[in-house]
Amino acid sequence: MKIVIIHGGHRKGATYKVAEYVAGKFADTQGIEIEWILLKDRSIKNCLGCFVCLFKGEDKCPLKDDRDEIYKKIMAADGLIMAVPNYSLQVPALAKSLLDRLAFVFHRPNMYGKRFMAIVTQGVYGGNGIVKYLNEAMKFWGFGISKGVCITLIPGQPIPEKSNKALDDAARRFLQDLENNKPPVPTFKDLAIFYFARNGIETQEATSVDRCYYESKGWFKSRYYYDVRLGPVKLFFAWIMDKMAKKMVAKTNKV
Repeated sequence: MKIVIIHGGHRKGATYKVAEYVAGKFADTQGIEIEWILLKDRSIKNCLGCFVCLFKGEDKCPLKDDRDEIYKKIMAADGLIMAVPNYSLQVPALAKSLLDRLAFVFHRPNMYGKRFMAIVTQGVYGGNGIVKYLNEAMKFWGFGISKGVCITLIPGQPIPEKSNKALDDAARRFLQDLENNKPPVPTFKDLAIFYFARNGIETQEATSVDRCYYESKGWFKSRYYYDVRLGPVKLFFAWIMDKMAKKMVAKTNKV
Protein backbone atom coordinates (compact mmCIF):
# COMPACT_ATOMS: atom_id res chain seq x y z
CA MET A 1 0.00 0.00 0.00
CA LYS A 2 1.09 3.54 -0.70
CA ILE A 3 0.54 6.54 1.60
CA VAL A 4 1.05 10.11 0.45
CA ILE A 5 1.74 12.68 3.16
CA ILE A 6 1.11 16.29 2.15
CA HIS A 7 2.78 18.83 4.40
CA GLY A 8 0.97 22.14 3.96
CA GLY A 9 3.12 24.42 6.11
CA HIS A 10 5.44 27.17 4.89
CA ARG A 11 8.41 25.81 6.80
CA LYS A 12 9.71 22.46 7.97
CA GLY A 13 8.85 23.04 11.62
CA ALA A 14 6.68 21.49 14.32
CA THR A 15 3.95 20.28 11.95
CA TYR A 16 6.51 18.42 9.86
CA LYS A 17 7.97 16.79 12.98
CA VAL A 18 4.52 15.63 14.07
CA ALA A 19 3.79 14.17 10.63
CA GLU A 20 7.24 12.58 10.60
CA TYR A 21 6.45 10.96 13.94
CA VAL A 22 3.27 9.44 12.50
CA ALA A 23 5.11 8.29 9.38
CA GLY A 24 7.62 6.53 11.62
CA LYS A 25 4.80 4.39 12.98
CA PHE A 26 4.31 2.94 9.50
CA ALA A 27 8.00 2.24 8.95
CA ASP A 28 7.92 -1.23 10.50
CA THR A 29 4.81 -2.28 8.59
CA GLN A 30 5.73 -4.47 5.65
CA GLY A 31 4.41 -3.40 2.28
CA ILE A 32 3.85 0.28 3.17
CA GLU A 33 5.40 2.88 0.86
CA ILE A 34 5.40 6.52 1.97
CA GLU A 35 5.80 9.51 -0.32
CA TRP A 36 6.11 13.06 0.99
CA ILE A 37 4.84 16.17 -0.77
CA LEU A 38 6.06 19.41 0.77
CA LEU A 39 3.93 22.17 -0.69
CA LYS A 40 6.51 24.81 0.20
CA ASP A 41 8.78 23.24 -2.41
CA ARG A 42 6.07 23.05 -5.06
CA SER A 43 4.57 25.54 -7.45
CA ILE A 44 0.84 25.92 -6.81
CA LYS A 45 -0.64 29.04 -8.37
CA ASN A 46 -3.73 30.70 -6.97
CA CYS A 47 -7.04 29.67 -8.51
CA LEU A 48 -8.43 32.26 -10.95
CA GLY A 49 -12.05 31.36 -10.29
CA CYS A 50 -12.61 31.01 -14.04
CA PHE A 51 -14.71 27.78 -13.75
CA VAL A 52 -12.85 26.24 -16.70
CA CYS A 53 -11.96 23.08 -14.75
CA LEU A 54 -15.60 22.67 -13.73
CA PHE A 55 -17.28 23.33 -17.06
CA LYS A 56 -14.68 22.33 -19.66
CA GLY A 57 -12.43 19.91 -17.76
CA GLU A 58 -9.39 20.13 -15.52
CA ASP A 59 -7.08 19.60 -18.49
CA LYS A 60 -8.21 22.99 -19.84
CA CYS A 61 -6.99 24.92 -16.79
CA PRO A 62 -4.97 27.94 -18.01
CA LEU A 63 -2.52 27.68 -15.08
CA LYS A 64 0.57 25.52 -15.44
CA ASP A 65 2.26 24.36 -12.27
CA ASP A 66 2.64 21.22 -10.11
CA ARG A 67 -1.08 20.68 -9.53
CA ASP A 68 -1.44 17.79 -11.99
CA GLU A 69 1.64 15.97 -10.70
CA ILE A 70 0.38 16.17 -7.11
CA TYR A 71 -3.08 15.06 -8.21
CA LYS A 72 -1.64 12.00 -9.97
CA LYS A 73 0.32 11.05 -6.85
CA ILE A 74 -2.85 11.25 -4.74
CA MET A 75 -4.72 9.17 -7.31
CA ALA A 76 -2.00 6.51 -7.24
CA ALA A 77 -2.04 6.23 -3.45
CA ASP A 78 -4.19 4.11 -1.14
CA GLY A 79 -4.15 6.68 1.62
CA LEU A 80 -3.63 10.42 2.03
CA ILE A 81 -2.52 12.26 5.14
CA MET A 82 -2.60 16.05 5.15
CA ALA A 83 -0.58 17.73 7.88
CA VAL A 84 -1.13 21.45 8.38
CA PRO A 85 -0.59 24.09 11.06
CA ASN A 86 -3.42 26.32 12.22
CA TYR A 87 -3.13 29.64 10.42
CA SER A 88 -5.82 32.09 11.54
CA LEU A 89 -8.31 29.27 12.21
CA GLN A 90 -7.76 27.76 8.74
CA VAL A 91 -5.30 25.78 6.67
CA PRO A 92 -2.29 27.73 5.38
CA ALA A 93 -2.53 29.47 2.01
CA LEU A 94 -0.38 26.75 0.40
CA ALA A 95 -2.85 24.02 1.32
CA LYS A 96 -5.91 26.14 0.51
CA SER A 97 -4.52 26.97 -2.94
CA LEU A 98 -4.12 23.26 -3.67
CA LEU A 99 -7.67 22.49 -2.55
CA ASP A 100 -9.01 25.38 -4.64
CA ARG A 101 -7.11 24.20 -7.70
CA LEU A 102 -8.58 20.71 -7.24
CA ALA A 103 -12.14 22.02 -6.97
CA PHE A 104 -13.21 19.86 -9.92
CA VAL A 105 -12.88 16.76 -7.72
CA PHE A 106 -15.81 18.06 -5.66
CA HIS A 107 -17.89 17.84 -8.86
CA ARG A 108 -16.35 14.59 -10.10
CA PRO A 109 -15.34 12.60 -6.98
CA ASN A 110 -12.97 9.73 -7.65
CA MET A 111 -11.24 8.82 -4.39
CA TYR A 112 -13.57 5.99 -3.39
CA GLY A 113 -11.72 3.08 -1.83
CA LYS A 114 -9.01 5.39 -0.45
CA ARG A 115 -8.55 6.68 3.10
CA PHE A 116 -7.83 10.17 4.39
CA MET A 117 -6.59 11.47 7.73
CA ALA A 118 -5.96 15.06 8.89
CA ILE A 119 -3.16 16.09 11.23
CA VAL A 120 -3.41 19.63 12.56
CA THR A 121 -1.08 21.47 14.93
CA GLN A 122 -2.07 24.56 16.88
CA GLY A 123 -0.79 26.92 19.50
CA VAL A 124 -4.02 27.51 21.37
CA TYR A 125 -7.38 27.07 19.65
CA GLY A 126 -9.24 26.27 16.40
CA GLY A 127 -7.45 23.18 15.16
CA ASN A 128 -10.37 20.82 15.63
CA GLY A 129 -12.41 23.00 13.28
CA ILE A 130 -9.69 22.59 10.65
CA VAL A 131 -9.77 18.81 11.08
CA LYS A 132 -13.54 18.94 10.55
CA TYR A 133 -13.14 21.13 7.45
CA LEU A 134 -10.56 18.83 5.86
CA ASN A 135 -12.64 15.74 6.65
CA GLU A 136 -15.71 17.23 5.00
CA ALA A 137 -13.78 18.36 1.94
CA MET A 138 -12.13 14.98 1.46
CA LYS A 139 -15.42 13.17 1.97
CA PHE A 140 -16.76 15.13 -1.00
CA TRP A 141 -13.78 13.86 -2.97
CA GLY A 142 -14.81 10.29 -2.11
CA PHE A 143 -12.30 9.42 0.60
CA GLY A 144 -13.21 7.22 3.52
CA ILE A 145 -12.36 9.30 6.60
CA SER A 146 -10.13 8.06 9.38
CA LYS A 147 -10.38 10.00 12.62
CA GLY A 148 -7.69 12.65 12.55
CA VAL A 149 -5.87 14.43 15.34
CA CYS A 150 -5.25 17.99 16.53
CA ILE A 151 -2.08 18.54 18.56
CA THR A 152 -1.40 21.59 20.73
CA LEU A 153 2.28 22.54 20.73
CA ILE A 154 4.48 25.21 22.26
CA PRO A 155 6.89 26.54 19.60
CA GLY A 156 10.39 25.19 20.10
CA GLN A 157 9.28 22.55 22.60
CA PRO A 158 9.21 18.76 22.01
CA ILE A 159 5.95 16.92 21.37
CA PRO A 160 4.23 16.34 24.75
CA GLU A 161 3.91 12.74 25.90
CA LYS A 162 0.12 13.03 25.90
CA SER A 163 0.23 14.11 22.26
CA ASN A 164 2.50 11.21 21.37
CA LYS A 165 -0.20 8.81 22.53
CA ALA A 166 -2.84 10.63 20.47
CA LEU A 167 -0.57 10.38 17.42
CA ASP A 168 0.08 6.70 18.10
CA ASP A 169 -3.66 6.05 18.22
CA ALA A 170 -4.25 8.04 15.03
CA ALA A 171 -1.54 6.12 13.17
CA ARG A 172 -2.97 2.80 14.33
CA ARG A 173 -6.51 3.74 13.27
CA PHE A 174 -5.35 4.89 9.86
CA LEU A 175 -3.41 1.70 9.24
CA GLN A 176 -6.35 -0.45 10.36
CA ASP A 177 -8.70 1.45 8.07
CA LEU A 178 -6.31 0.99 5.15
CA GLU A 179 -6.11 -2.75 5.78
CA ASN A 180 -9.85 -3.22 6.29
CA ASN A 181 -10.76 -1.02 3.32
CA LYS A 182 -14.49 -1.27 3.95
CA PRO A 183 -16.58 1.32 2.09
CA PRO A 184 -18.48 3.42 4.63
CA VAL A 185 -22.25 3.17 4.70
CA PRO A 186 -23.60 6.57 3.55
CA THR A 187 -25.40 8.72 6.09
CA PHE A 188 -28.75 10.36 5.38
CA LYS A 189 -26.86 13.56 4.57
CA ASP A 190 -24.60 11.68 2.15
CA LEU A 191 -27.61 10.25 0.34
CA ALA A 192 -29.30 13.65 0.09
CA ILE A 193 -26.17 15.19 -1.40
CA PHE A 194 -25.85 12.37 -3.93
CA TYR A 195 -29.42 12.59 -5.22
CA PHE A 196 -29.51 16.38 -5.41
CA ALA A 197 -26.14 16.48 -7.19
CA ARG A 198 -27.13 13.70 -9.56
CA ASN A 199 -30.43 15.25 -10.60
CA GLY A 200 -28.85 18.64 -11.11
CA ILE A 201 -26.07 17.24 -13.26
CA GLU A 202 -28.51 15.10 -15.28
CA THR A 203 -30.14 18.27 -16.64
CA GLN A 204 -26.84 19.60 -17.99
CA GLU A 205 -26.01 19.46 -21.69
CA ALA A 206 -25.09 16.01 -22.98
CA THR A 207 -21.54 17.18 -23.66
CA SER A 208 -20.92 18.70 -20.22
CA VAL A 209 -17.92 17.30 -18.38
CA ASP A 210 -19.88 16.51 -15.22
CA ARG A 211 -22.69 14.72 -17.05
CA CYS A 212 -20.30 12.63 -19.13
CA TYR A 213 -18.44 11.70 -15.96
CA TYR A 214 -21.62 10.62 -14.14
CA GLU A 215 -22.71 8.60 -17.16
CA SER A 216 -19.35 6.84 -17.36
CA LYS A 217 -19.69 5.87 -13.69
CA GLY A 218 -23.28 4.70 -14.08
CA TRP A 219 -24.39 7.08 -11.31
CA PHE A 220 -27.61 8.14 -13.03
CA LYS A 221 -28.94 4.63 -12.39
CA SER A 222 -27.14 3.64 -9.19
CA ARG A 223 -28.23 3.97 -5.57
CA TYR A 224 -25.03 5.69 -4.56
CA TYR A 225 -21.51 6.48 -5.73
CA TYR A 226 -20.42 2.91 -5.01
CA ASP A 227 -22.13 -0.41 -4.46
CA VAL A 228 -23.46 -0.42 -0.93
CA ARG A 229 -26.30 -2.17 0.85
CA LEU A 230 -28.96 0.18 2.18
CA GLY A 231 -31.55 -0.78 4.75
CA PRO A 232 -35.27 -0.24 4.11
CA VAL A 233 -35.33 3.10 5.93
CA LYS A 234 -32.46 4.52 3.90
CA LEU A 235 -33.88 3.09 0.69
CA PHE A 236 -37.14 4.92 1.36
CA PHE A 237 -35.23 8.07 2.27
CA ALA A 238 -33.23 7.81 -0.98
CA TRP A 239 -36.45 7.48 -2.97
CA ILE A 240 -37.87 10.59 -1.26
CA MET A 241 -34.64 12.55 -1.91
CA ASP A 242 -34.69 11.53 -5.57
CA LYS A 243 -38.28 12.76 -5.96
CA MET A 244 -37.59 16.01 -4.11
CA ALA A 245 -34.45 16.68 -6.12
CA LYS A 246 -36.25 16.12 -9.43
CA LYS A 247 -39.00 18.58 -8.46
CA MET A 248 -36.55 21.20 -7.23
CA VAL A 249 -34.37 20.96 -10.34
CA ALA A 250 -37.42 21.15 -12.63
CA LYS A 251 -38.68 24.21 -10.76
CA THR A 252 -35.27 25.89 -10.92
CA ASN A 253 -34.95 25.27 -14.67
CA LYS A 254 -38.30 27.00 -15.27
CA VAL A 255 -37.13 30.20 -13.63
